[in-house]
Amino acid sequence: MLHVTARTGDRITTLLPGSIDLHTAPLPRAPGARIIDDGCRRLTPAASRIRSLD
Repeated sequence: MLHVTARTGDRITTLLPGSIDLHTAPLPRAPGARIIDDGCRRLTPAASRIRSLD
């Protein structure tokens, strides 16, 4: 799941989930696509919460 942390015009920063692996990696895709469809032209995923990346 993506959490929007900042929005300025067509720029959005999102916070990635705490754990990303083979099974969870596709989960942010649908919300990310909706954000882009809603007019975002610059999407920045922030990785500060990630505890594990596999």
